[in-house]
Amino acid sequence: MAIAVGPFKHLFTPVQIGPVQISNRLYTSAHTTFAQTDPTGYDRWTVLGERAVHYYAERAKGGFGLIVAGQLQAHPQGGAYRPGAWTKEARRWFLRISEAVHDNGGRIFAQLNQHGRLKGGSGSGDWAPMWGPSPLLPTSYGLPHRVSGEMTRAMDHDEIRSLVEGYGAAAYNAQQGGIDGVEVHMGHTHLFSEWLMPAFNKRTDQYGGSLENRLRIVVETLESVRRACGRDLALGVRMNLEWPIEGGIEHADAIEMAMLLDQTGLLDYISCTIFPAEASMPTNRLPPGFQIPKAAAIKEAVSIPVLALGRVVDPLEAEKILAAGLVDMVGMTKASIADPELPNKAREGRLDDIRPCIGGQQGCFARIIQDKPLSCTQNPAVGEEKRWGIGTLKPAQRARTVLIAGGGPAGMETAITAARRGHRVILCERSGQLGGQVNLIGKVALRDEFLGVVRWREGQVAKLGVEVRLDTEVTPDLVEELHPDVVVVATGSEPRRNGHYPELAMLPGIPGGDKPHVFSYADVLRGDVDGRAHVVIVDGIGYHQSSDALEYLVARGTRVEGVTSAPAFAADMLIVDRTLWIQGLRGKSVVFHDSTRVHAIHDRSVDVEGMSLNGRRYSIDDVDAVVLSLGNDVNDGLFHSLKGSVRSLHLIGDARAPRRIEQAVHEGHEVGRLI
Repeated sequence: MAIAVGPFKHLFTPVQIGPVQISNRLYTSAHTTFAQTDPTGYDRWTVLGERAVHYYAERAKGGFGLIVAGQLQAHPQGGAYRPGAWTKEARRWFLRISEAVHDNGGRIFAQLNQHGRLKGGSGSGDWAPMWGPSPLLPTSYGLPHRVSGEMTRAMDHDEIRSLVEGYGAAAYNAQQGGIDGVEVHMGHTHLFSEWLMPAFNKRTDQYGGSLENRLRIVVETLESVRRACGRDLALGVRMNLEWPIEGGIEHADAIEMAMLLDQTGLLDYISCTIFPAEASMPTNRLPPGFQIPKAAAIKEAVSIPVLALGRVVDPLEAEKILAAGLVDMVGMTKASIADPELPNKAREGRLDDIRPCIGGQQGCFARIIQDKPLSCTQNPAVGEEKRWGIGTLKPAQRARTVLIAGGGPAGMETAITAARRGHRVILCERSGQLGGQVNLIGKVALRDEFLGVVRWREGQVAKLGVEVRLDTEVTPDLVEELHPDVVVVATGSEPRRNGHYPELAMLPGIPGGDKPHVFSYADVLRGDVDGRAHVVIVDGIGYHQSSDALEYLVARGTRVEGVTSAPAFAADMLIVDRTLWIQGLRGKSVVFHDSTRVHAIHDRSVDVEGMSLNGRRYSIDDVDAVVLSLGNDVNDGLFHSLKGSVRSLHLIGDARAPRRIEQAVHEGHEVGRLI
C-alpha cells in the first residue's frame, strides 16, 4: 500500500476501479503517442509500437498509478491513421506495454474509440465512406478538425452491429495482451459523441430521438465488451461534461447520461472531459481544475468512481481536489508529458524539481494535429525514453570543464545535463539575464507561461552549482584564458532586418527596409516601438513572432495593420491559439491585408499589392513605423572563429538554425549527454 507523505494525505492512497486496485490517485488520460504501421507499406493497420512501450513505462516508473493508452481504433472502418486494437497484431504490443507498466508498479487501461468524421473515411487512407449516425455536412464547428469535404454515411443496422461487435473483439485483444481495463470513448468529437447529440444525430429509429435512444449504441457496445471479457476487466467510459453548441450536450444531459450508464451495472468508472474547452483554446489560459466542479456533479449522481482532469499541473492542486472529495482520481496528462517523474518528486518533497507544463502545446497538441510524433517544449526525452529516460543519465567517465556561450534554452539545458553528469560548467550570457528570446515571449499576455521554460532551468542551474556569468560575451580570448575542455556555442540568432523576403525569394529585400522607422519583431517586444500611433507589421514567417508583436502593440492602444502574402496573418499559428488570439483583437484597431505582397516602404507609407485575381496595388498611409517579421539569422561567428582551435566544439540551438524552443532544448540535452 502506498504511504501518504508530507502534504499529500490523499494523493498517494490506493483506489479500487472494478477488479483493479491502483496504487495512487494520479492518472494520465488517453492521448495520441507513438505508433508503427504495416511493414508491407499498404497501411492495412497501425498499432502502438516500440516507442509507446517505453513512453508508457516511463510514466509508470515516474509514479503515475494509472496510464490510459490510446486513442485506439476499435474497428477497421476508420482506416489505419491511428493505432488500432482490432487487429491481432495489436496483442503482442499490448503485452509488451502491459508488462513494462506492471514491472514499474503501474496499471494500464486501453481507450477504444472510433473517429467518425475526425480523421475518418478516405481522408485516412480508407476507401470506404465515413460512418456517422446521419448524413453530415463536413463542417468543423470551428474546431481543429480536418475537413475532408465528404458527407458521412448514415450507418445501417448491420454496420451498427459490426461496430458494436468490433468493440468487444478489440477489448478481448487488449485483455489477452494483459491490459487491466478498457475505456470506451464517447466524448470529444468522435463517432459516439456524434450519436449522443441532436446536432449530429437526426435518426428516427431506435438509435435517435430521446436521450435513451441516442445512448443505445454505447450501451450495446458496453454489453459487447462484457460478453467478450467478463468482469475480470475494468470497464469505463470517457464522456463530455458538455459541448455548448446548438443541439449539443448541456451539463444536465451529461449528468443524466452518467446516471443511465451507471444504472446498467456495466461500468466500473466514468472519466470526464469537457469539449471543446480542452482543445479549442490554449491550455495555459484555462484556470487550474476548470472542469472539476462539473465532474464533481457527476460523482454526486453515480455510485462508481469518477476520474477527471482539466489543467491540473500542480500536485498540491490535485491534493486539494481529492481532499475535498470532488473526484476519485485526478488526471495530470500534459503535466506527465512535461515530467513523468512528477508523482515521485512530489512524494519525495522535491516540488521545485518538477518540470512544469507551460500549456504552450507547441510540442504536444500542435505536433499531433500535424501528424508528427508527440514531443514537449519542456521535456526533450518525450519519445526518446529508451535512450534518455529515467535512470539513463550516467556520470561522465572524466569530469571536464565545459564552457557554454549563450544562456537561452539550448545553453541552459546543456548546462543542466552536463552538470548532472559531473562536469564543471561555466555558463556565459552576454545580456544581464538568462533565457534568451523566451524573455521576449513573456511580454505577451497569451504566452507569458513560456517563462516557465526559463524559471525552472534557472532553479536547476543554481541547484547544480553551475557557474553563471552574466553580461559576459564569450570571445576567442576568453576561451584561451579559461582553456575549457569543451565549448558549446548556443549564441542564438538575431531577427532579420530585411534580407530576402521569404514570400518573394527573387527579391534581394524590400525597398526601404533599411529606413530608421523600420524595426524587427524583437524591437517591438523590447519596447522600442512603444508610443507609435500607426504601425504596419509585415509577416513573412507565419508564426508567433508576427502575432506576438501585433498583440503587444494592440494591447498598448496602437493602430496596427498586418500584411502577409499568406492566406492568413501568422498562418502557422496553432488553431487553438488563433481562436483566443482573434477574440482578444475584436473591437481593437486592427486591419489585416492577407494574400498581399509588400512592394516598398516609404517614409510615411507602405506600397502593397493584393495577390488575388482582383488584386490591386495601393498604399497604406500615415504610417509611423514598420515592423518586419522575416525570420532570424544565425549568430554563429564564435563557432567559426573557434573551429580548428578547440578540440571539442559544438553548435546548437538557434545558432545552428533558427527554430523553436523544443528543438533548442532537444539539442542542448543531446550535447549535454555526449560531452
